[in-house]
Amino acid sequence: MVSINLTLFVQLALFLIFLGVSNRYFLRPILRTMDAREAKIDDDEESARQLSEEAERLEVYYARELASARRIAADQVEKARRQALERRWHTVAKHKEKTDTEVARLREHLHEDIAAQRATYDKLLPEIVQMIDEQLQAGGRSN
Repeated sequence: MVSINLTLFVQLALFLIFLGVSNRYFLRPILRTMDAREAKIDDDEESARQLSEEAERLEVYYARELASARRIAADQVEKARRQALERRWHTVAKHKEKTDTEVARLREHLHEDIAAQRATYDKLLPEIVQMIDEQLQAGGRSN
């Protein structure tokens, strides 16, 4: 049977002192450390979530900016291509105009030469007829 005496009260007092000392010097610091660790983990998770949201937002922003830059670059390339084509057509038109002018000048020169040759033809025609006549008469005698 259990006897209640002074030893029981001393053991109970020592046990309560042990619990108090253990609580104050061991359990509370461990619990504070565990609470601080849990709070740090929660803060880190919240920070990671915010950083993830920021990364997604920046990814969307940069995707839009990249698409915009590509459109601008495509527009600039198209504009440069059109300008090059216009310069080419302008150069071709300039060369065509120069060539047409040269051809017109040469035609005029040729018309002048033809007119000069026709004038000499009228002078040479009687001589040519006379030479043909002489050739025919000479040919008739050899038969």
